Amino acid sequence: ALASVDAALASTGAGDIALTGVAPAWNAESRSRLLASLTLDTPEIDESELRVLGERLLRARSDAAARYDALHRPHRPWGVSAFETVQAIVRLTGQEPQPSTTVRLGTDAAAAVAEHGLGHVAAAIVERLHGEAQWPDDPETVERDEVAPWWHRVATTTEHGAELDEALAVLLRMVPRLRSDAQAAARDAGVDEAQTLAVWREQVRLFSDVQVTLDTFAPAVYHRSLSDLVAATSPRDDHGDSEMPNRVRRALVRRAKELLRPGRGASELHARLVAAAAEAETWRAQCSSGGWPVVPDGYSEYETRLARVERAWAILAPVLPDACGIDEPGDTEWSELAAALADLADGVPGGIDRAPVRPASMELAVPGFAPLLEDLESRQASPDQIRVDLEFSWWAAAFDGIVEADPRLIQAGALGAAVDEFLELDAQFAKLRVGPLMRAVAEHRRQAIARHPSDARDLFATLMEGSEVSVRDVRRDFGPVVAALRPVVIARAEQVSHLLPPTRCVDVVIVYGAESLATAQLIPALARASQVVVVADARSATRSAVAELTQLLPHIALRALPQARDPRVTAVLASVGYDKAVAAIPAPGEP
Repeated sequence: ALASVDAALASTGAGDIALTGVAPAWNAESRSRLLASLTLDTPEIDESELRVLGERLLRARSDAAARYDALHRPHRPWGVSAFETVQAIVRLTGQEPQPSTTVRLGTDAAAAVAEHGLGHVAAAIVERLHGEAQWPDDPETVERDEVAPWWHRVATTTEHGAELDEALAVLLRMVPRLRSDAQAAARDAGVDEAQTLAVWREQVRLFSDVQVTLDTFAPAVYHRSLSDLVAATSPRDDHGDSEMPNRVRRALVRRAKELLRPGRGASELHARLVAAAAEAETWRAQCSSGGWPVVPDGYSEYETRLARVERAWAILAPVLPDACGIDEPGDTEWSELAAALADLADGVPGGIDRAPVRPASMELAVPGFAPLLEDLESRQASPDQIRVDLEFSWWAAAFDGIVEADPRLIQAGALGAAVDEFLELDAQFAKLRVGPLMRAVAEHRRQAIARHPSDARDLFATLMEGSEVSVRDVRRDFGPVVAALRPVVIARAEQVSHLLPPTRCVDVVIVYGAESLATAQLIPALARASQVVVVADARSATRSAVAELTQLLPHIALRALPQARDPRVTAVLASVGYDKAVAAIPAPGEP
């Protein structure tokens, strides 16, 4: 593993920043690398090429993000996205009875359906075409009446039951989306992944507050001691017995004003600092791994989706304890909540499939319903067919309206091409970024030699003598210069004590591939570091190091890329208890 790290640095052009312990004659190799670093020149960087490529990368990223946003952004008057319309149309065309209409609802009719709910409108059409007197004679209806709807014990009226059905349909679609949003926010912002709706609601509210603060202050406001700034900017009447000297208070007030963004007044400086301090405290509670408050890239979409869920949640949440036995639905984990909602719907998404048997009052004279009514009447469609055709015509109209408003959605291969362009430019930019890195290392090296000229001369003489001096002794005697010459050390656990002196001389140690190591083997590396980062698979660890460091250090779970597995082998593993650890995921292009 360490050899691959060393090879990767060399292949990217950053090999001159590291001392390595993976070579057979690693002590001599390290001395040779140090000697070579003393004579390295500062590399030349083509700033214009880097800037042009960076601008192209930003445009490509913006284009790809805009296309993804267009695919998932809800549109009025339907309140759904293009992605949701495609999913719904596929679902409807793959079930029985299949849609039999080619009619699209008009805009006004679509808005009426969105307002009253598919269940209400479907029942009204059934009443108009079949008449209420026909319902008792319908054998299918009698059979349906024998099975009470899930809300029969909690709904006050049939109309209330229909509202519950519509709310359930929204939550069935949106809860998995909220869970994905929580995972994305955890990756982007570093917060702990929200496992419940209540926690996610609190995080989105926190993102909103942080955004307001960052509109007022520079991000550095969270890096300061906010308690001191709050105390210094408090009104004079609140100073009381404060022991803060006036000189210190004035300096802190001046510092707080310097944090304001250009054009922001200082009239509410104290109140905004109090809010920022509260946000920082809440952030620490929500981010066990540490870090400063930030607003994730997808915050606006998170807020929009959560607001949509909140409207449905306000309708459904009061009845969930009695309907499915969950005492605190908002504090229930995503998977359990989704399973409970699916049980209520009996595995069928909400919408017109859950329309009440008795029609609700609904005016069908709204423009846009007439073509569909004529089509249904000409075919003498059954109540079930009416429900399916209404839903299909609504989703199809939504799709047509959305793609008409944003033609990018139907450009063949455009989204894939945008992603490919971004990935290609990102790879090119990453390759060019090595240049500025090596220039920064060279500048740091030059400054260290200028500050410690005698150490640099003695180090050069020591290395030129060809003696068998150890790298550890060189680092001990000429630490500042050696650290600047080769700031990265690649070593196995047992080599650390031979490469570095017994002092805290490393800013960050990254422990990699330690699944087969005991904690005692890592002590030399841990003792020399100010910060520790461990990258490991806790499930495959065979000795104590990873397990004990997991308990000691803050940690986050990283999700690996899916890997193709033989479905037969996977089935055997799943049958003996590994079903949660392995999953049969086909490779791209496989059925």
